Amino acid sequence: MEFSANLGIFGFWLFIAVATASGIWSEVKEKESQQATLRELIASGQELDDAMLEKVFNSGKPRNTPRDMRMAAIVVASAAAGLFMLGLFLGLISTEATIALTGVAALAGCVAAGLYGVARFVERENQSA
Repeated sequence: MEFSANLGIFGFWLFIAVATASGIWSEVKEKESQQATLRELIASGQELDDAMLEKVFNSGKPRNTPRDMRMAAIVVASAAAGLFMLGLFLGLISTEATIALTGVAALAGCVAAGLYGVARFVERENQSA
C-alpha cells in the first residue's frame, strides 16, 4: 500500500513539474521566434514603426481576457459540480469524504464565481475606456 501511495505522490509532482517546464519552454520559444522575426526585419532594411512592432510582438494572440475568464469560470464550476457529486458517491463509504469534498467543491465554486466577477469587471472597464 505504501509503495502505491508514494508512486501516486511522485506522479502528481512529476505532472506539476512537466506542466511548469512546458509552459516556460513554450514562452521561451515564442520569444525566440519574435526576436528572429525582428532580426529579419532589421536585416531586410524595413523601417520599424510602432504598428510593425505591435504586429510582431502580439502575433497570434487576440486579447479576449473577459471571454477567457468566463470560459475558465465554466470549467472550474464544472469541476466543482463534479467534486460535489464525487463526495456524494463517496459518502456511501465514508461521511468524512462527503464533508471534505463538499468543502473542496465549495472552494472551487468560489473560485469560479471570482473568475466570472473579474470577467464582468474587465468587460465594464473595457467598455468605459
